[in-house]
Amino acid sequence: MPSYLNVMNNLILRSKVSQPHIAEQFGISTYSHPFTLNSDLLSQQSLEQRISDFGVAITVLCAYAFVPAAVILYLVREFVTQEKRLLFICGVKPWVYWLSTFIWDLVYYLILISLTMTLIKIFNISAFNSRPLTTQAIFCLLFFYGWSSIPLVYCLVRLFKDTGTAFMAAFCIWLFSGMLTCIADLMLTLYSWVPGMIRVQSILSRFFLVFPSYCLGSGLVHLMRNELMADFGRTVDADFYVNPFSMSLVGDRIVAMVCIGFVALLAVYVLDLDLRWPNFFYKIPAGDTILDGDVRIERDRILHSTKTTTEANHDILQAKNLTKCFRRATGQSLLAVDHLCFGISKGQCFGLLGINGAGKTTTFKMITGDIHPTSGDCLLYEKQIRHQAREHPGSIGYCPQFDAVDGYLTSREALMCYAKLIGIVDREHVVNMTLRKFHMESFANRIIRTYSGGMRR
Repeated sequence: MPSYLNVMNNLILRSKVSQPHIAEQFGISTYSHPFTLNSDLLSQQSLEQRISDFGVAITVLCAYAFVPAAVILYLVREFVTQEKRLLFICGVKPWVYWLSTFIWDLVYYLILISLTMTLIKIFNISAFNSRPLTTQAIFCLLFFYGWSSIPLVYCLVRLFKDTGTAFMAAFCIWLFSGMLTCIADLMLTLYSWVPGMIRVQSILSRFFLVFPSYCLGSGLVHLMRNELMADFGRTVDADFYVNPFSMSLVGDRIVAMVCIGFVALLAVYVLDLDLRWPNFFYKIPAGDTILDGDVRIERDRILHSTKTTTEANHDILQAKNLTKCFRRATGQSLLAVDHLCFGISKGQCFGLLGINGAGKTTTFKMITGDIHPTSGDCLLYEKQIRHQAREHPGSIGYCPQFDAVDGYLTSREALMCYAKLIGIVDREHVVNMTLRKFHMESFANRIIRTYSGGMRR
């Protein structure tokens, strides 16, 4: 075809020359260089490109692994200091708490995505910015990565006791779960010529979809590979570009992350519901038969009292056979609170004393609803205390073992916040009166983190 076109062009050119005897001096020379891309060169370029794509995906994973690590910091602090428990005692519903937290974190995450997309546009990264559909697919991958990772890290809050450990653990989990799964997928793809390896790679790639980091990393690799094939197709005058939202590219990853987000949000909500699951893991030991005299008298008064008993009607708060067992890593049961019985009447100042490890903190956690008793119950005004606190916010006041206050608020702002949650109408007057009562007027507009330990309490 090139030779034929060259002959025709020379014929047309020489026919236009006015002097035929010199027409042979004019002509067009054509040089043909065949496309020498053989199968060996194709496989070499494909391997180099896959390694390059994998490097870019790992770089993005390293950056976005900080997202769940940053989210978990504040939540662990709220959980450890029991600031979250105070909010629930004041009447905040679990779904309100988690939904507002999720929306706040997602809005901040959208700012991060906007900065990422702006950098891609500024530096004109061809693999991410060459076609509008590819850019939209990258935005969807990043957005749904946050949609799934943020509520998923919420489920891990209860596992940590300090913010430093939580930060490092969340970062390592998200980073290495993405890196290891992407490396495994890459190695299986490179050895696809081995019999049965394609089936193994297909099964594992479906299983790896439960990890948002894998969905993001492998999705980026697929998008860049799609751009590479489209560029190659242009050199041979063919269209190899595939819609990036198809299920063969990133569609299945987006669907997986959407499902993970909904399931994680539901799991977080269920974990904070007031559900008392049946005990199948250990047997509750019998109560201690050797009791002090005053302890036995108090137990008999609580357990054998009836509604007609005048003495029992004076009790505002009652603990009836309050028991809590924990399961150790070895499988053994640890009895933290052993069939505790006591009653507190109106106007009484009651002190719960005991040596270290006696179960005082565990008892208060059961009273405030932070943990559920293994057996027994706690009554407030003859109703279960967890129902009473939910129906009448502010009926329980609680000062936890740690400073359960937001250090970035002033004392006036913190009091106004809790007064609003409880439902106090004349909040300004009540807050001013409280500050004046505790001689805190001169510190009312200073942030709490600058206070001394005693002032925070």
